[in-house]
Amino acid sequence: MTMFLQVYQVTVPARLGDGRQGVHVFTGRAGCSAEAVREARRAYDAATAARRAGLPKKVCRPNGWTAMGIRCHWRLTWPDATVRLWRESGLGEY
Repeated sequence: MTMFLQVYQVTVPARLGDGRQGVHVFTGRAGCSAEAVREARRAYDAATAARRAGLPKKVCRPNGWTAMGIRCHWRLTWPDATVRLWRESGLGEY
């Protein structure tokens, strides 16, 4: 049985040591919002590990979650992440 996976947007607050604030946004398919946060975090962790190893900056996980534009000195606050279903158009295959 194949589970239908919806496309989610995970928005994670980010902070820099000098007081600047922002967000990092991830999108991808998941079965529920908790899974979406887990997959976004995995994509982020894979991208930061690749960056430290000198590999390409864009890392696409086998399930489609990707992290791009990761800035090393910014700290993401994962407990404050918000999740919503992606309802926008123009995402190609989504």
